[in-house]
Amino acid sequence: MSETTADRRSFLRESVIALGGLAAGASLSAGVAKADEGLDLEAAVQELLDERAIRAKISCYQRSMDRCDPELGYSVFWDDSSITVGEYFKGVTGKEFVDYCMKAHPNIFHTSHQITNSYITINGDKAGSESYAKPYFIYDNGDGTFALGLVTCRYNDQWEKRNGDWRIVHRVVSQEGS
Repeated sequence: MSETTADRRSFLRESVIALGGLAAGASLSAGVAKADEGLDLEAAVQELLDERAIRAKISCYQRSMDRCDPELGYSVFWDDSSITVGEYFKGVTGKEFVDYCMKAHPNIFHTSHQITNSYITINGDKAGSESYAKPYFIYDNGDGTFALGLVTCRYNDQWEKRNGDWRIVHRVVSQEGS
């Protein structure tokens, strides 16, 4: 093995340890130690994979809304999930909320759900996330003009991993403006 290859492998290993240490910072109770305390590399890598899976589901949600794809939307929520959106929806299931959106969105000329930042903490097979969202809606006024609607909100999600699959068990949408 060349010196360059050895240096590259060492760099990659140290990078994984550093990233794992950053990811593990919020989940020391899950058994992942900080890098300077003897990092459990396997646990750190699993945590990174879990975080990646949750981020992918967050992206699936916004894609399902913009593409009017109910099956993709259903894949984000467990059947026994609940969602609360301000005063509008309280305790409906994720599937019920997706179904509502699938009926409403085709009447909107264009939607674009933007997720800007997501903070995720993982503790074994449970996790929490807070994602900042900016759903944009372009409405056809029916007279040749259009209106732009923008909502700023946060998705506060509780996740569970069941049979290797992460999904939301409870979501609270905190609307901050429109």
